[in-house]
Amino acid sequence: MNGWVEAVDQDVPHAALGGLVRQALAQSKTNVPMPNFRSSESPTNALLAVAGVKSYNGYALSAREVCIDLDDEAPGFLITPTRNGGAQEGWVRLDELAIRLEREITDGQLGQAVRNALDLAVGRPQSAWRGR
Repeated sequence: MNGWVEAVDQDVPHAALGGLVRQALAQSKTNVPMPNFRSSESPTNALLAVAGVKSYNGYALSAREVCIDLDDEAPGFLITPTRNGGAQEGWVRLDELAIRLEREITDGQLGQAVRNALDLAVGRPQSAWRGR
């Protein structure tokens, strides 16, 4: 987690969402030192502010997530919805629902696929949300 955060409205056009996915993947790095999440300069601060929650726990319990992999070994995008298992399990990948796309797709196609995967992702019921 490097602190890069962008927020958009839910009705953002598919092409703009796909462009943000590419920007996020471009920020990915290897051998990143483990951040101190308890520090006042935690890399989660920007995420919590954008999400409008007080704690990472509040964010995690109210979020749906997809994992987006761009791999050289299996070229293309792999977009995997998750099930939010809360504090006990974390985000559980739903590999059987993964969407594989060729690398040479448009931003619009990528954004649409991310939306499709988010529709398949399973969040926590609102009764489980805390820290909001």
